[in-house]
Amino acid sequence: MVRGLKSAKVKLVRAAKHLRAIKKRIAIYAHAKPHKIARKSKNKKKLNIPKSPPAEISLLAGEMVTIYRLFGFSRAGVPALHEIFGVGDGT
Repeated sequence: MVRGLKSAKVKLVRAAKHLRAIKKRIAIYAHAKPHKIARKSKNKKKLNIPKSPPAEISLLAGEMVTIYRLFGFSRAGVPALHEIFGVGDGT
């Protein structure tokens, strides 16, 4: 069994792999153009997303967040998800 600093390093490496996998899957999903923007009226638009993101993205993200929490990272200590994934603006 791996313990101590070696265990911590293994877990952080796993979290980094999850992050790379998440970014790759988001890029594939976004490239497929899973959304449509429909004009409702003159100044209003409606975003329609008929194809949901793959469940694997949320599973990997959940595991990654759990690993970070094991190390005591808080919201203040970890970049916001929009900064990690490079999408949205955090609102």
